[in-house]
Amino acid sequence: MDGALGYTIVVENKSGETYAKGVLADKLDTANVVFDDEYGVEIDGEKTSDYTFTDGVLSVNLPDVSDGSSLTVTFQVTQA
Repeated sequence: MDGALGYTIVVENKSGETYAKGVLADKLDTANVVFDDEYGVEIDGEKTSDYTFTDGVLSVNLPDVSDGSSLTVTFQVTQA
């Protein structure tokens, strides 16, 4: 793999209620990839600092997601 690999995760709410104070967690295989902390995390195209990366798990604190709406979380990794 040359360069960065971008991840895009869409969080969609069709529950009939608002998702409040949600957390997106994604476990990365750190034997193969390195989280790109310089790129960081974006939610709907806006940089956020409201995340942690600990022991291979990226945890992103999400804003409220109202019923019928969605948001997009992006981040990057490079090859280990």
